[in-house]
Amino acid sequence: MILKKHGGFSLIELVLIMVVVTGGMMGISSLLSNSATSQTTNEQLQLAAQYAQECAERVLAQRRNLGFDSFLSTDSPAPPATATTNTFTCGANPTNFTRTTNPVGLMYPGTTTSACPNLMTCRNVNITVTSTANAAITSSITLMLVYYQ
Repeated sequence: MILKKHGGFSLIELVLIMVVVTGGMMGISSLLSNSATSQTTNEQLQLAAQYAQECAERVLAQRRNLGFDSFLSTDSPAPPATATTNTFTCGANPTNFTRTTNPVGLMYPGTTTSACPNLMTCRNVNITVTSTANAAITSSITLMLVYYQ
C-alpha cells in the first residue's frame, strides 16, 4: 500500500486564493468609498438645513423687533401692497454656502378658504441656502408672515 503525503498548497492554489481575496477587497473598498461620499453629502445637507433654520429665526426676530407690524426690515409701519424689492437679512453667509431671502409675490388678503387668517394680510418669504461647492445641495424654507392690522 502506497500512501501519498500532502505537504501543503501548490503554487496554483495560492494564486487562485490571492485572486479571490483581492476581488473581495476591491468590493469592500468600493463600499467604503461610497459610504464616505454619502456621509459628506449628508453632512452638507444637514448644514444647509441648519443655516436655513437659523436664517428663518433671524427673519422672525427682525419682525418681532419691529413690533410684528412689518413684513420687511425697511418697511415702517406697514408695507405698501406693491412692495416686492426689500428683503430680510440673514447676516453673513456661512463658509461654502449662500443664503437668500425673497418675498414671494405680493401681499395677499386672508379669506376663509386661504392659508392666511381671515381678515388679515399675509406675505410669504422664501429662504434658500445653497452650497457653493455643489449646487445640488440646497435647503429651502417658506415662511408665511401675517400683518396684524
